[in-house]
Amino acid sequence: MRVLKKIGFSEDLFLLIDESAKLHNNNLTKEVNRLLKKGLASDDISMELFNIKKDVREIKKISLYIYDILKQIYANMEIEAVDMKNSRCLNNYLKDRKKDKFND
Repeated sequence: MRVLKKIGFSEDLFLLIDESAKLHNNNLTKEVNRLLKKGLASDDISMELFNIKKDVREIKKISLYIYDILKQIYANMEIEAVDMKNSRCLNNYLKDRKKDKFND
């Protein structure tokens, strides 16, 4: 184990560490090591959460794009329909989609 001698803590921080050490029945060294590991792990978790949020945003964009493509396909099934809003097939699809979002 390597011992670092030049680490200083403010009085408030030292009291918090000491209180946490007493709460977890550790000496100061073990408690500082535990808190450092916990702090470093939480940084990794924050980065993972950021990446997950970014992926979810991309999935939402892709799902909206797919939804628009599906609407166009259902609108194109009726040759005489010019406006997608007047398409009987599209209206039926949208009615079914309200019941089950994953029916295609």
